[in-house]
Amino acid sequence: MNDTQSIDIDWKVCSAGDKRRLLAIKALLASFPGFLLFLFNKEKPELRADAKSLKKFAQSFSSGEQVLINIAIDIWNGEGGIHFNDIYEILDTKNFIAVLKSLDILRGESLHKELRTLKLFEALIDQADAKSNVKSS
Repeated sequence: MNDTQSIDIDWKVCSAGDKRRLLAIKALLASFPGFLLFLFNKEKPELRADAKSLKKFAQSFSSGEQVLINIAIDIWNGEGGIHFNDIYEILDTKNFIAVLKSLDILRGESLHKELRTLKLFEALIDQADAKSNVKSS
């Protein structure tokens, strides 16, 4: 069900929470835009069917696609039943990063600055270790 055409859901009336969750789900499903219409009513902020029915229908999808669907349902209403280990054991790198992006959106603050600071800190530690090793030789 990998659909690369652009699909947009733009509900006229919805809460700020619905908008944030939809934005996070769009980031999560960026590689599978057709999944938005699989999951959501295009006219109003609700799933097209109950979570159990959506998950049952998704059983014909790949294991990675099922994990993404479950995460999207969890983001929307907490009924996806995702197992944490599925995220790192089943998803490929691209979709794992999409999960991180969606979590970043849900938190409402960007982790980009913090991650950059962490990388700089790690580089300083590596530099100090390298100097220490040179002096030891």
